Amino acid sequence: MSKVLLFSPPYIDTYGGLDIEKIGWGIPPAGLGFIAAYLKSKNIDVRIFDLMFAIRNLNDIREIIQREKPEIIGIGSTSPQFKSSLMIAEIIKECDANILVVMGGPHSTSMPLDVINRKAIDITAVGDGEITMLEICQGKPFNQIKGIYYKDNGKPVFTGDREILMDIDQLPFPLYEQLPMDKYSSFYFGKSMGIISGRGCPFNCTFCASKIIDKGIFRFRSSDNILKELNYLYDNYGFKKFSFWDDTFTLKKDRITELCSKLSSNPVKFKWTCNTHINTVSDELLKTMAESGCKIIHLGVESGNEKILKSINKNISVEKIGRAVDWAHKYGIIVYGFFMIGLPGETEETVMQTINVSISKKIDLAQFSLLTPLPGTEIWDKAEKGEGLKFATSDLDKFLRYGNAVIELPDIEREKLNVLFSLAYKKFYLRPFHLFKLSLKFITILSPLHCFRVFLSFIRFFRVKL
Repeated sequence: MSKVLLFSPPYIDTYGGLDIEKIGWGIPPAGLGFIAAYLKSKNIDVRIFDLMFAIRNLNDIREIIQREKPEIIGIGSTSPQFKSSLMIAEIIKECDANILVVMGGPHSTSMPLDVINRKAIDITAVGDGEITMLEICQGKPFNQIKGIYYKDNGKPVFTGDREILMDIDQLPFPLYEQLPMDKYSSFYFGKSMGIISGRGCPFNCTFCASKIIDKGIFRFRSSDNILKELNYLYDNYGFKKFSFWDDTFTLKKDRITELCSKLSSNPVKFKWTCNTHINTVSDELLKTMAESGCKIIHLGVESGNEKILKSINKNISVEKIGRAVDWAHKYGIIVYGFFMIGLPGETEETVMQTINVSISKKIDLAQFSLLTPLPGTEIWDKAEKGEGLKFATSDLDKFLRYGNAVIELPDIEREKLNVLFSLAYKKFYLRPFHLFKLSLKFITILSPLHCFRVFLSFIRFFRVKL
């Protein structure tokens, strides 16, 4: 058995002008948390570090390594985090070249050869990481471990795909006791914890990387298992508000109905949010969700133009968008819409249609993001081939949710995309009456102090980015 460290790299720059440190909120590394808990359950000596809060700068990692003296270090990474993740790996090797460095996460799964060919990386893990990491820690020969890339005489070797883990109820809860639980909350929801109740998504949106990681296979935890975790987090850390981070939380109606029934009868009443697809909600289901404590629902709208919605395989319409919003409002649920600017086929006119839909359909909160193609997605492939869009930069460090445009379109210059992105936020949020109504809605779920901190963060966002 080996002493193992798991590092979740900082992600502050991903959010552009939203200063996470000043507003005091953070997102726990749930994926690494599951891996850490699974390793511990198998008697592996493991420590997990959320580097967003555990260090002041990357050089502080040296102190952790000197203190812990690990034999194996695992690093999780998304594509925008890859540069900092690679720097972490290089620092590890500078401290001790004999430490085995394993990199996993979405970026490793979508671009495994690029990752394994880096000098500081010994193993690239793809897909589910729990069993893969366990076998690495147990010293199993690399060529017998499914789901990894490793080097043999300097050349990359792939061991083949690992079988998808279907029964995720068997996994212990994330290793919360080693995480800075007092740091985790939601930007607009106050003190809260993120929960993964299912993995995977069967939809085929051209911009989404979910199918690369989960192969389009959806796996879910039982309602009893989920409720047990919620009560554990309340009993041990005082959390009464939760966000379900599943790609499509309401995919299976019977599952959600059962969970909502148990939430309603639970002695502790929780407030919660979720992410989902417009095609998987109904009037009846939203009523049930609201009765069990659902306060906010995140809907992937993406565009207000029917042709673009069809081209990205969203399979929704502007009419469906309005209907879903009306259902949610009927039961007092706040609607948070996700929108993208810069999708293939975009023109100034279609961007204005998107902005107008966000307002006319009475969406409460809107997140406008400049399109940032993710490795392995259909849109990434189109950008590489110059089919309807092309990359303006190859620096993944620039692929930020609220940064400058990283793609160029035939009908909109890159600089104009940045202007339209700013315009979308100004038109949506700089409406006094809308902000007044929004404040009244949030008064029941946020403390006055948190409302004030959110306000200050938005002011900074508008000043720095818009």
